[in-house]
Amino acid sequence: MESGLFLNNENAKKRIDALFQSGRIPHGILLRGGDEELRKDCAKYMAMKFQCISQNPPCGKCGQCVKVMSDCHSDVITAKGSGKTGIISIEEIRRISADSVIKANEGKYKVYFLFDVDKKLMREGQNAFLKTLEEPPEKVVFIMTCESEKALLDTIRSRVTLLSLDSKEQVSGEILETAENIVLSILENREFPLMKSLAPIMGDRAKAKEILLQVKEILRKSLSQCFMVETGSQTAEKASLKLNKLKILKLMEATDNALMYIDQNGDMNLLSACLCGKYRRIAWQK
Repeated sequence: MESGLFLNNENAKKRIDALFQSGRIPHGILLRGGDEELRKDCAKYMAMKFQCISQNPPCGKCGQCVKVMSDCHSDVITAKGSGKTGIISIEEIRRISADSVIKANEGKYKVYFLFDVDKKLMREGQNAFLKTLEEPPEKVVFIMTCESEKALLDTIRSRVTLLSLDSKEQVSGEILETAENIVLSILENREFPLMKSLAPIMGDRAKAKEILLQVKEILRKSLSQCFMVETGSQTAEKASLKLNKLKILKLMEATDNALMYIDQNGDMNLLSACLCGKYRRIAWQK
């Protein structure tokens, strides 16, 4: 069977192939968006690329690829859910963590699937999984899937590479550019550029939320960069070089508080001024 026939979504295939071609293979990958079937197909396609023995993986024909496609590869392991809800328990996370230190039996890597982590991996399980993500064994990859990453802890999200499977780019260029300007202005030790960059959030509440959500996303990516996880964002990379991890986390918290203030119908002009002050104190304090 040709691998292209196995994953018939060309857009998703191109994004996965581009990740592998970058040469920096992450130990933790989060596949977001699309439907459940697409996410599982993409996870299998990635596992085939990790295990395939051909020069142009995945070939879809070698024994490694066939076993992955047939769900019988001993080194491609799916986290088991418990009960009717399929919740991935803390005990299962501990079992996976203990198993991950054992070398692969027949493949080049040990690959673990954790499906629908936004619904099946609760906060306690995420905390239990965190240490393994922070210090992963060699030749081990964790592939997680979710409909939305919002239910995941920031500490989890910062340690994985996010790969969107959505067919459309949901964030407009204007929103993203405004958010990037805010982050870049935070990095400058000058008040006026920061005040100017925050001016767009004084208007429409919905637009302000979109902007601040993107600010938080850029900060999250910068935290990932601190852990040597490639994000593809130049703004995030610049932030990771100028800010330490604690400052990034505090900036994310300040942004979260601003988003809650918007939901509470707070004064938008006051929000802009307060946020400017908070960002300055966090980023520029020695």
